Amino acid sequence: KEALGEPDEVEKASRLSQWIYQCSDDDGFDYDCFILRFVDDFLVKFDDLE
Repeated sequence: KEALGEPDEVEKASRLSQWIYQCSDDDGFDYDCFILRFVDDFLVKFDDLE
């Protein structure tokens, strides 16, 4: 969890949590670039949206 630093947004529901990291494009617009999904603090899915 420490490798990417603190997420820009954390969503939690019961045993599930989702960490969302944002990036900026050349025009300065922010977008979601990585999403990590955890169940009971174990990483179950890593989405690279770039």
